[in-house]
Amino acid sequence: MKHRPLPCPDSPKGPYEIVLQRSLEHPRSGGALLVGDSDSRGYKNWGYNWGTTYHLRFVRVPRELSIRKKAGETTIVVLERRADGAVEVTDLR
Repeated sequence: MKHRPLPCPDSPKGPYEIVLQRSLEHPRSGGALLVGDSDSRGYKNWGYNWGTTYHLRFVRVPRELSIRKKAGETTIVVLERRADGAVEVTDLR
């Protein structure tokens, strides 16, 4: 799966960071997806600008993953289906 940030008022304007925290109780609790606009005041104060746990309805995250990208650069999310049918996020590129 690929994600390229679209320019809009509420998206990162410059370099950005994505952090996927580890799912605590697979598959439905703990672990947020956090996005930080590296040039923003919010990122400097809190370490992220946007966050959600909605992804936990569909995937689990066995370990924390993070990546830093240049402005507008595409992020690739690597997914793997496990023997039990669960889908895990295994890497960010």
